[in-house]
Amino acid sequence: MPLPTDQDDELVSLYPDAQVASEGGTEFVLLPGLDLPEGVTPTRVDALFCPTARDGYPSRLYYAVAPQNTPPQFRNINASHVMGRPWYACSWRVRTGLRLAQAIRAHLDALKRS
Repeated sequence: MPLPTDQDDELVSLYPDAQVASEGGTEFVLLPGLDLPEGVTPTRVDALFCPTARDGYPSRLYYAVAPQNTPPQFRNINASHVMGRPWYACSWRVRTGLRLAQAIRAHLDALKRS
């Protein structure tokens, strides 16, 4: 499924190094050096955003390294193999209907400790 092209400019303005990648008919957004919320370690990590349903979730944000120092509900980290390498995702759902940049932000905001 192709990514919505009307959101390209918004995505690139927030994530200038973003790249579209595809595997098995699914398009992903590779986000090199994505800044994680304050207090989460590592502070920067390569991430892979899947804006379509996958693994029982409406969208997924995968991390090259499992995030640490996250709220208790994110201690359940799932490993997946996508595009030839391992990725880690938290068990978290964001609401559907968000723009790409909004969905990425919602996944990141969920990692913040209150």
